[in-house]
Amino acid sequence: RAYIRVSPDEANGYDSLAELFLLTGRPALAVEYYDKALQLNPQFGWSHYGRAYALAALGQYDDAFASLRTLQNLGSRSAVPDAAIHVLDALLCSRAGLDARAANHLAAARRLARQLGDAAAEADVDLVEATFAVERGQHARAVEYANRTAAAEIRPSSDIMTVRRVALAHLIAALAEIRQGRTDHARRRMATLRTLNAGSDPIQVSWQHALTGEIALAERRFD
Repeated sequence: RAYIRVSPDEANGYDSLAELFLLTGRPALAVEYYDKALQLNPQFGWSHYGRAYALAALGQYDDAFASLRTLQNLGSRSAVPDAAIHVLDALLCSRAGLDARAANHLAAARRLARQLGDAAAEADVDLVEATFAVERGQHARAVEYANRTAAAEIRPSSDIMTVRRVALAHLIAALAEIRQGRTDHARRRMATLRTLNAGSDPIQVSWQHALTGEIALAERRFD
C-alpha cells in the first residue's frame, strides 16, 4: 500500500497487492487490484496471469480462460513465458474437467521448456503432472514424475526456488507412496525434506507438517 501511495500511476504496486490477496485466500480482492493494474498498463502480462488464476479460484472459469486468451494475444509484449501460460491453462482445464486439453497444454509446455533448455520450467511441468496423477489415483505415475524433479542436484549455492521444487517433489511422491501403503518410503522422504530445509524456510516447514499429518493419518494416529 505504501508503494501505491508513492507511485499511484505505476501498475506494479497494484499487481503486487493483488498477488498478496491471491496468496492469502482473497481472490475477489485480487481481481479488483489486478484490474486496477491493467487499467494503468493493459500489457502487464503477469496481471493477466494472476487475474486468470484468481477468477478460477472464484469458480469463474469462462472469465479466467478469457483472461488467459488476452494474455496469449499479447505475445512477447506480456513478458510471460509461453510455457508458464500453458501450465496455468492446464491447471484451469483440469479444474474445469477438461483433462484432454490439460494434457495437451502440459505437453506444449514441456516442448517449449526443452527447446529453450529451461530445466526449471520442465520441472514445473513434472510437478503439475505428478499432482494430477495423485488426484486421479495414478500413484506410480505420480512417483515417476515427482522423482524427475526430486533427482535434481542441490548444492549450497542452489537458489531457494530450486530447493523448493525438489522439496515439493518429495512431498508429492510421499503422498502417492502413502496411498500405495508404502509409509516407510514416505518416512524416508520426510528425512530428506528436513535435510533440504537447512534455512528453516517457512514454506518447506509447512510441507513437513503436511506430510507428518498424512503419515499419522495413514497410521490411524488420529491424535
